Amino acid sequence: MVFLIVTVFLFASLNAQENQIKLKVVSELANIRDNADIGSMIIFQALQGAVFTSLGKEEEWYHIKYIQDSGETINGYVHESLVSEIKPPTAEKEEKKPERKAEESVKIKEARAPKTIILEQKTVPSAISKALPFSISFSGGGNYVAGGDINKGAAGWVDYNLDDLQTETQPNFKPVHLSYIFGGELSFAINEDLSFGIGADYLFGNKNSSVELSGVSPATSLSVQPEVQAFPLRVFLSCSVLPQLYVKSGIEYFMAKCSYLYRSEEGEAWKEWKGNASSQGLGIMAGLGYTISINSNISLFIETSGRIAKLNNFEGTNTYQDSEGLEYTEEGSLYIYEGHTSEEVSCPLLFIRDKKPSEAGVSNPKKATIDFSGVSLQVGIKFRF
Repeated sequence: MVFLIVTVFLFASLNAQENQIKLKVVSELANIRDNADIGSMIIFQALQGAVFTSLGKEEEWYHIKYIQDSGETINGYVHESLVSEIKPPTAEKEEKKPERKAEESVKIKEARAPKTIILEQKTVPSAISKALPFSISFSGGGNYVAGGDINKGAAGWVDYNLDDLQTETQPNFKPVHLSYIFGGELSFAINEDLSFGIGADYLFGNKNSSVELSGVSPATSLSVQPEVQAFPLRVFLSCSVLPQLYVKSGIEYFMAKCSYLYRSEEGEAWKEWKGNASSQGLGIMAGLGYTISINSNISLFIETSGRIAKLNNFEGTNTYQDSEGLEYTEEGSLYIYEGHTSEEVSCPLLFIRDKKPSEAGVSNPKKATIDFSGVSLQVGIKFRF
């Protein structure tokens, strides 16, 4: 009885092994992933010709088992476009066939050759004909922006007034550099390691500085507030260099704004200049990111990126007001120029003017450049579909 049970068990095991599907890698390199998803983590890479044992299939993914030379067994998923099934040989009865002439044999081989080529082409299904997987991501963080002439003009206005008032007060100007940044991206997988995408960010930063003048009567104070805003739209390519590490680069189109506020207070009297200007231009960006998969559809990521974008030709409106009720506006371009308090001393001033400044006490006027170049650090979440 025991012998019969053992015999049946062995027969069933042998029969199961015969029914297992064998798969062979037909691409130069096949990525074995942790889950049946193109965004899942890569756990092993098999070379062309490697043979797997199929444990089943989930849509277009084979669940496989692979035994390495070291004896370690790997379980994972491989896309159907990277492998082909190995058909088991069928037993055929040998039959004596009449001898054929050499010429007839050559003709038969030539006639069969095209059919063989067609069959080989069909063993590798095309993944391009299927819909490309895509993902959506959202992120937020901090950004450092160079600023450019918006900072030079604000610092120069403080220095100009301090020198004009002949005070020994030290300037206490704080330039705008740090800003908030929020963004989103939509990307499409070209293959397992490369994707194409579009995205957008919004960054905003300002800085308020105040200076109380010493040794001046009545009490006098100066305050400045430079501000930058930008909405860059981009197209980019992202490439996976390691299972969880990627690099990206792209071109950005900036829709940008900048503004300034200069205010001087002497006792009860005050004067104030406000300017708002906008412009558009191109820039470039590059980034490096690290992903942490939560499951096959959701992952977290941290990304650092840098951009180069120097914009000019800002157009806008300058508004002047004071405590005596005087108010006027001036529309034009954003200029930076040297304002002279004496023949030896000059300070950079930034204002919106209706024409290029040319009055007395002014030199080197030119259109201002706002520098949105900088680096950012963002964290976010990505959803795959």
